[in-house]
Amino acid sequence: MMRFVSFFLLGLAFCSLSAYAQTAKLSFEYEVLADANSDEGPQTKLYVVLNGKKAEAPVFYMELKDGPYQSGAPNVIPKGALAICGGFWAGLQLDLYIMLKKGVYVLYEAAQDESTKRGKPVVRKVQTFQASDFK
Repeated sequence: MMRFVSFFLLGLAFCSLSAYAQTAKLSFEYEVLADANSDEGPQTKLYVVLNGKKAEAPVFYMELKDGPYQSGAPNVIPKGALAICGGFWAGLQLDLYIMLKKGVYVLYEAAQDESTKRGKPVVRKVQTFQASDFK
């Protein structure tokens, strides 16, 4: 009986987290540090915003905007992506997106340039965010 109660409470906690994640509002904010006319080229500081609270992400050397950079990007970005942004600079196309994996928000990038084989972007994990990272 005690095992049943433990599994029930664990399941209830997981369902509560899943329900929170589905109702959470996630988006990106951008701070332009330098534009395309600067000596270093464009630089954008990325922030991930969860229910109005921000967490810092890296600086990207391009201007970023909401949505995928090109219409073909949705073929690379998983359907469950919670927020998407993209940009292009000096031959590099970059699409960024957030996925929820086991209660952790994960920022991914899909990068593509002239050297990318068969037009398929290289996808890598950039950063993870716990709920406590948002302030």
